[in-house]
Amino acid sequence: MEKRLTTMQSEMKRATTKATKAAEASAAERIEKSEARVKQLQGELNQKNQLLASQNSQLEVRTLL
Repeated sequence: MEKRLTTMQSEMKRATTKATKAAEASAAERIEKSEARVKQLQGELNQKNQLLASQNSQLEVRTLL
């Protein structure tokens, strides 16, 4: 009976460890995807800011003329 309990405890520990590693891997993957999306959005924002700055400069030139 005690051996069976010990075996069950070992199996539960292994299952818990496996589930924890899977959850950590999943979380790491989500973090990587989120970081990639942030970089993509930052690039898009930089492009839009450059376009706006260019348009603003053109408007300033037109205003001066």
